[in-house]
Amino acid sequence: MASQESARISAQFVSVWDGGLELVSACSIDPLTGEVAQEPASYPDNLELNVCEGEVIRLGDGTEFPVVDVSGRLIVADLAALQNHTLIANAAAYDDLDDSARAIQNAIGQDDGGLAGMFFADFEDIESRWPTMSPSERHPILKDYLAFELRIARNLSQAAAPVKASVPAGAGATPVSLQAARQVANIYRLTFSALCPSDGEEIEYKLEIKRPTILMVEHLKAEIDCIKTGYQEDIADFLIERFGGEQRMVATHQGVEIETYRKA
Repeated sequence: MASQESARISAQFVSVWDGGLELVSACSIDPLTGEVAQEPASYPDNLELNVCEGEVIRLGDGTEFPVVDVSGRLIVADLAALQNHTLIANAAAYDDLDDSARAIQNAIGQDDGGLAGMFFADFEDIESRWPTMSPSERHPILKDYLAFELRIARNLSQAAAPVKASVPAGAGATPVSLQAARQVANIYRLTFSALCPSDGEEIEYKLEIKRPTILMVEHLKAEIDCIKTGYQEDIADFLIERFGGEQRMVATHQGVEIETYRKA
């Protein structure tokens, strides 16, 4: 009943950010059921709520979340949205960008560093500017970062059909095409190609990586600059350095298939 009702009114969620966090009186929320308790409590550690009015949960930053009465119990209509918002607010409280990113990574189970480096690379001087930014300025950036991490995790977990993507290459390198195949069992199969700088011939690489991480495809798309060398050894070493585990690589060069195994 609660889940159906929550799904029905979740579209009523309204987010308003008016700058900074303000600690106010609070009510507790069951993190599993979304039920709102009638006694004051903190949720989470450094972000408190001002509610128990039966209609909305209003955070100290002005954000409102609808509450619905289900069989006499007050239930947060969109618990996931509230959890994400409070997670971002907590992460925005850190003056160090790495700490902010790590708070989000830990919360979503991304214990291998996430894609923070690739995401924040688009923001000029973000590491040096972060300590001078207010929580309200950090919040929308971290909101986009969380959505980015969750989107990548969702796409890879669904083992979607092969998708072609463009891979940024290093200075003077030929852009590399990348195709990610379905994840089968515990092996991730990739094929990509590049022009060999020495003779201009295109080399196709077929790669099987055991024990894949969720970051593999995105890291390859963003950081495979070393492929510009056209040398199989360099690419295999790069993949091991980034992802660990074992790799099986077959490169077709001048009509000859060369198979190489690498183990971390």
